[in-house]
Amino acid sequence: MSSREIVLWLDERWYDALERHIKGETIQEKLENYLDELCNNLLPDYEYEQISREIYEERMAQDELREANRRFAVFKVTEHNEQSLFLVDEPLDFLPVACALRRYLRGTNTATDFRHYYAAAQEITAGEFTRYANERQENTGRVCGAFEIDFDRGQMAGLKGAEGWVWFKLKDVSAAAYQAERKSTLSSDKRWERFLAALDGKEIAPDVSLRGSRPLRVEDVSFSGEICEGDLRLNFYVDAFDGVDEVFGTHVCTTENNDYVNIYAEYDLLDSAVCDKLSVTLCRGNGMDDEYEYTLSPKEKELLLEKMDAYCQQACGKTLAEYREALIVEEQETALEAPSM
Repeated sequence: MSSREIVLWLDERWYDALERHIKGETIQEKLENYLDELCNNLLPDYEYEQISREIYEERMAQDELREANRRFAVFKVTEHNEQSLFLVDEPLDFLPVACALRRYLRGTNTATDFRHYYAAAQEITAGEFTRYANERQENTGRVCGAFEIDFDRGQMAGLKGAEGWVWFKLKDVSAAAYQAERKSTLSSDKRWERFLAALDGKEIAPDVSLRGSRPLRVEDVSFSGEICEGDLRLNFYVDAFDGVDEVFGTHVCTTENNDYVNIYAEYDLLDSAVCDKLSVTLCRGNGMDDEYEYTLSPKEKELLLEKMDAYCQQACGKTLAEYREALIVEEQETALEAPSM
């Protein structure tokens, strides 16, 4: 798209006077508006619309080309019990991120949190992070790295193409970065070789616990379906609720994906207590399911107990204690009736 420069000379006294009296715009912006009005008023409608359309299409094509040629990395960072999602317009892969992480952990920069280590970090949504992570797995070339860093748990992961997320302890990643940076004379290939050798065999299982920005509330909890019994536990299906993303830190209450969750709470018949964790299955729109856990606080367990008792009376006509007693008696009778060897 070619342009021509128009140069205007104006006595400084006129310029200074105009600047004092023009409100909310600069002189240049005012002149650009006058020029646009001139084109609109002097040119025939068909010619003005044709040129406007051509300019718009050329700009769109340039934007699409620029977007296709972008090389960037995306991050999900948990620090001080807060989560941030951001994009960095640099072709970052695991090694430079590990080196940045080591410098951040050692306090050799002025960043107050890891996001501010990258001055040009741009905030993104959870849906955008997921979309870019999927693109990284497809290896389109645009997304050079996708990373999850949890300073609170001391873990981080990089997305390794179709193999998925690979998790490490932060201290192991930092130590591997140290091995790669020890000699400044090493080539890039040699640094990568040392880095990967130091991480060999250090992979860990991902932490499957969920954590959001607020606890469960009384109005969140309701049950449906049958109360199932097995392994001396009662299993309750918890209905999905409006604040599920706030409680679990998921991203399902959105039109950006087709994900949903199945939530289960359990009651231990022997201990007469709500079990410590909820089981949460994240069912993704691509057909993949991920299993997670949500650790309940004493207050959350207390409200679940009240809800379970009420649901037992509604579904079975018995209190939770009566239902428990009947099942234990049934279990004992079955054991007595079993033939002895």
